[in-house]
Amino acid sequence: MAQRVGVQIRLWPWSTAREEVVNPDDDTLSFPYYGSPVFVAAENVKFMLPRRNEQFIPHGAAFATLQGQYRLYEMPHGVLASKEQAHASTVQPHLTLFSGKLTQEVKLNTKFAMSQWEANEPSDLANTVKAWSQFFDDCFDACNKENSENYLPWQDIYKYLERASGKMSEPRMALIVHLAEKMRKRLGPTVRMARKILLRERSLLPVERIMETDAACLRWYIRQPGETMAQKAAAHRQSLMGISRKESFDTLENRVLKDFLKRCKEAAQKYITIEVGRQYQQSNRGRDIRQFQNLCAELVMDGNLQDVASLRTRVRPNYVLQNDARYREVWESYRRLLRQEDEEDRAWDWQSRTWADIARLLIGAALSSMEGQRASGENTFARPLLQASMHIRKEQRLGGRVLAGSEPGPFVIMPNQNTKTAEWILEIVHSEEAHAHVATKELWRTGAHLYLVLARIGKQERRVVVIWAVHTASSMHDVDWNAVSRSAQQSLILHEALLSEHQTNFPKLSGMVIASTLHGKTVDLHLASHDAPSVIEVPADPRQWAVELANMAFLLQERFEEAMR
Repeated sequence: MAQRVGVQIRLWPWSTAREEVVNPDDDTLSFPYYGSPVFVAAENVKFMLPRRNEQFIPHGAAFATLQGQYRLYEMPHGVLASKEQAHASTVQPHLTLFSGKLTQEVKLNTKFAMSQWEANEPSDLANTVKAWSQFFDDCFDACNKENSENYLPWQDIYKYLERASGKMSEPRMALIVHLAEKMRKRLGPTVRMARKILLRERSLLPVERIMETDAACLRWYIRQPGETMAQKAAAHRQSLMGISRKESFDTLENRVLKDFLKRCKEAAQKYITIEVGRQYQQSNRGRDIRQFQNLCAELVMDGNLQDVASLRTRVRPNYVLQNDARYREVWESYRRLLRQEDEEDRAWDWQSRTWADIARLLIGAALSSMEGQRASGENTFARPLLQASMHIRKEQRLGGRVLAGSEPGPFVIMPNQNTKTAEWILEIVHSEEAHAHVATKELWRTGAHLYLVLARIGKQERRVVVIWAVHTASSMHDVDWNAVSRSAQQSLILHEALLSEHQTNFPKLSGMVIASTLHGKTVDLHLASHDAPSVIEVPADPRQWAVELANMAFLLQERFEEAMR
């Protein structure tokens, strides 16, 4: 019998119940998809996505079991849904596993995973994932423009969420909208005054017009019959071979310009079809994109570009593309357009990891918004001790756009308005850094994405709110939220019982599940019982986040109050 790599599937990141853990049948893993499944494998096992040779990033540090050291790995959605895509091949989705010298192909057989395509058009989920990527791109561009670094102060996050919300009477923001705003007044002059060069060519010219010759022209001249110039020219109607100069627009920079116009035209058409549709026909953004599309179609037919060849290979920028003011802007915009095509594929594959970043961002923004908003009664108040900034990556890394360690806080928590001194300190711990914190270093096996650690001042008393981000918007399965809450509660009880036996002053655990919803417009709370982890259903559409941030802050306050009792 051939040796195999040991691997399991957890249907939820926290799953411990036998019915929520799936073992492979031969070399195939068959399981229902609910949102954010994870692999459980030995520490020495490596996962590879074959089509891009991407090696998976472990979800947290290794944890010990009776069988040895194990790790968790988040699963790419693009592999799970690929069988249902309209353009997919007949090859069954699979992953490559490595363990020492042993290599194994594991086939995946899933159901309920939402497809990227519907009737040969991008699905609502695919458009939403694009909107996430655009949101982070906009944040990166904005903070880079303001402070020349990739840092966004947490106290300013709400401002960027408001920008993303825009107007509900307008279609969603996209890269082509930014390009239309930036380039529509610049493309016309660039095309009409396109850079040209003079090409040397040999041709028969009237004798009086010959200004330059070379060795090849002289060789031709010698071979002609006759003894004098007049005799040699007579055979060709008084013409001799000479050097002439011809204007040409067929340069690398103009090839890039022409290709950029074509791609903008195609991107504008996709935006009009998918985002504008019938609903936003009269919107300002829809009108602007139609005008930009017409402009690009007109400019690509301009006489200066008619003899310019098409690009067929990868472009290495020349001096003009890098230093000429007009072409530099075209080159930068062209690169962004090309990068977006590749980023969209990667973002689709790793959308569950992007949702985890979004959940962390919304929680950090909600906590940061509590400052100065202390309410009456029993409402909790959070005040940051330090001003922190979120560090955004220019490009995603397997779906991740926010660097670990750039969370806000720590915060001072005041339980009510009659308390004059702070009683609790709140720290936000990213899953990638939990192994370094005394209160969370043993909690890796929970599969959490974020930990909110509450420490009572002056006492050896801690509480940890374990937060999972599950991308339920990507599943076609009807989710029973009470069942999800009970499942997470069962996992917390098991982990608390298991870990508290080997650790003194083990913190009291509570939980929260941040679940995405594709068509929901508001933040909804689901709770199986009073002491069970709450499930917060959050709209996946970035346009809803700023509006619902106050509800997120209120639900966090309630959870803190329960945890501190």
